[in-house]
Amino acid sequence: MFFFKYLVYNKSMNEITGSLELGKFAERLLEEKGLNVLEDEVVAQLKADLVDRLENRVNAVILNALPKDLMGDFEKLLDSEAGDGAVQEFCSKHISGLDELIAAELVAFRRTYIGA
Repeated sequence: MFFFKYLVYNKSMNEITGSLELGKFAERLLEEKGLNVLEDEVVAQLKADLVDRLENRVNAVILNALPKDLMGDFEKLLDSEAGDGAVQEFCSKHISGLDELIAAELVAFRRTYIGA
């Protein structure tokens, strides 16, 4: 599922990632790990892989937090190719503390990835 995209522009998430989108967040992780000095092609692939992993983790948080009785409605919304705003509104309305859940997941991912 590709419903994470809407979160990239979410104000609270941007605050969590230092006003950066996930691509920039991934670049920051690569810098912190000292991998940004590798060849450009390698760094680009590492960044793409990180962004995929981050999206998967955030998607999992959303799916785990969404009440099970709303899963069908959520799938219909995604299948309808609703705009990013509609998906964001649905998740914000039905998942209490969504921003905090995502922030916690990003912090946990960073801690694991950096090894700190």
